[in-house]
Amino acid sequence: MKITEFDEFNNEIENCPQLFTTGAFISPRKINIDGKVYWFWVVDGFEDNSFYDGDVLNPLEFSETKEGLFAEIDDEYE
Repeated sequence: MKITEFDEFNNEIENCPQLFTTGAFISPRKINIDGKVYWFWVVDGFEDNSFYDGDVLNPLEFSETKEGLFAEIDDEYE
């Protein structure tokens, strides 16, 4: 396994490395679950179209509710 080393970043949100994977920008986040630390990739932004059950869906990157993650961006108001 090859490991790519990044310079240490100050916190889990600002100045962290960002990768582009097909269709999305992602960055690492540290999450504490029951006292144990885990690192996850989190989507920072979507590029082009996303799909759900074969239909185009352009979701929001974050929301105050679970349902809001499936709300679509209205291109008319961008």
